[in-house]
Amino acid sequence: MKLFKFILLLFFTSIVYSQQQSPNILLIIADDLGVDAVSGFGVTGNLPNTPTLDSFREKGISYTNCWATPQCSPTRAAIMSGKFGVKTGVLRPPLVLEASHTSLFTKIEEQSPTNYSMAVIGKWHLGGSNTEDNFSHPKDIGIQHFEGVFSSGVDDYYDWTKLNTNGEEEQITEYTTKYLTDRAISWVENQTKPWFLWLAHTSPHIPFQTPPEGTYSTNPVDDATTYMAMIENMDYEINRLLESMDEETLANTVIVFIGDNGTPGRASTYFPRGHVKSSLYEGGIRVPMIISGKSVERSNTIESGLTHATDLHATILELTGVQVSGGTDNSLSLKPSLTAENSIKREVNYSDYQSNRINSWATRTLKYKLIEDENGNEEFYDLENDFLESTNLIGNLTSEQETIKAMLKKEAQTIRNGWSCNDGIKNGTESTIDDCNNTCGETDVLGFDNIDCCGTPLNPSIYYEFVEGDKRVVYSNNYPNHNFCFVADRTPEPYYRTYQFDLRPQLSGEVTSIVRENGRPVNFFGISLNGVYMMPAPATPFIFEDKNTGRFN
Repeated sequence: MKLFKFILLLFFTSIVYSQQQSPNILLIIADDLGVDAVSGFGVTGNLPNTPTLDSFREKGISYTNCWATPQCSPTRAAIMSGKFGVKTGVLRPPLVLEASHTSLFTKIEEQSPTNYSMAVIGKWHLGGSNTEDNFSHPKDIGIQHFEGVFSSGVDDYYDWTKLNTNGEEEQITEYTTKYLTDRAISWVENQTKPWFLWLAHTSPHIPFQTPPEGTYSTNPVDDATTYMAMIENMDYEINRLLESMDEETLANTVIVFIGDNGTPGRASTYFPRGHVKSSLYEGGIRVPMIISGKSVERSNTIESGLTHATDLHATILELTGVQVSGGTDNSLSLKPSLTAENSIKREVNYSDYQSNRINSWATRTLKYKLIEDENGNEEFYDLENDFLESTNLIGNLTSEQETIKAMLKKEAQTIRNGWSCNDGIKNGTESTIDDCNNTCGETDVLGFDNIDCCGTPLNPSIYYEFVEGDKRVVYSNNYPNHNFCFVADRTPEPYYRTYQFDLRPQLSGEVTSIVRENGRPVNFFGISLNGVYMMPAPATPFIFEDKNTGRFN
């Protein structure tokens, strides 16, 4: 009997010890905060005073190449689901994150070996409009406790409506950032086991309103300075939350801070007009991200590897003890970077957006960036030498840049239509991380045989030709009318185009070159009789050597 009691005591002691060792996780999301709004992310000048965030940077890691999305709902959906907008359909606010995309909270509850207390306090904005029939409440995707703002923000920081877990509304007449901090303090104080708190401040989102006296230092005389004062107030309130925790709780807490999208145009004084929030330029999607506290062994460190807000999904899962193979879906776990340098191996970063019913997306390497939309528009920038993206290089690319552009274009289509084989994540149908190319055989690339990476084309060839007025019109989906080979899980998508040719062409007396000054062909220069257009760039290197493989076309 004594032995049984001893074993039972040891068993429960082990459980308590295990749960004590599991870290608390505090995720703080700032609303409309780009890299130009805080210190430490490459932008200098007149910036707000943020001693709390500065202390996070001094004690932890600043991720200086972190992308989000141009607006708040898609970023929050990415963190919650671990997927890009093209996978969830949340490409703009205020779309609903469907329950079919298993939430971070549900995964922690079902997969973590530790029984976590979890809550969302603050801005939600993932459920559509609560005045519509199809709105989604936080409890619909596994949130145990919610209280805060359901939609994009508040109309008045001093007079606003709060929604709680039961769907009940309450009118609050206290400055939003202070009130949400008070609620976070109260919730944390009542926890008796490891916890995960998603604290989503509405600040410094519009309306720009002066915070309570004594919580900021910048004199708020216009939109830009009031915006700065609101950031300082948020920094003050974050510190108040930390000071409310006892020493043991704080020492066992991982703190993650991130902005959800770039700075709004009314408040930005750094990025060019139109290159701010609601754009895929760096001013719209590059955001500050800092991780500090428990489990973070690197201090006062800058991490320049390519990261994305969606990576917090897998990172938080791993911190709660859930095992992932590199990550999950589109979310790369950053947990290795908390202890080791050069552990982020992502080669291409990606973000997407929908504006005015037009889908657009961006991809980048550490140096180069490509922006595309579904209408075929393209922009290409050298971020190392043109951070403000003032010079679009399309039309004057070097051979190296053409190769990189083609790679980015191909990777974007792979991400949009399937799962990348170069993202360090076991996703899709992969049996191991990035193994989907291993099923392909090799043949003599200088011969006439196809490389053995074949699948069954899923689309028919479409080609129509007719005369309209003085034009011959060709309508095609750029899909061959014969079998062809490709990587089996990267089936090319049809690309519909309409071409017009003069029925009776006449000599113009001018010579038009089909190559650029650098010797590369210009765009597409013809169309075959089955409707496939001739555009060498995506099939680089054309007549050039591919610098990545050493092969010639």
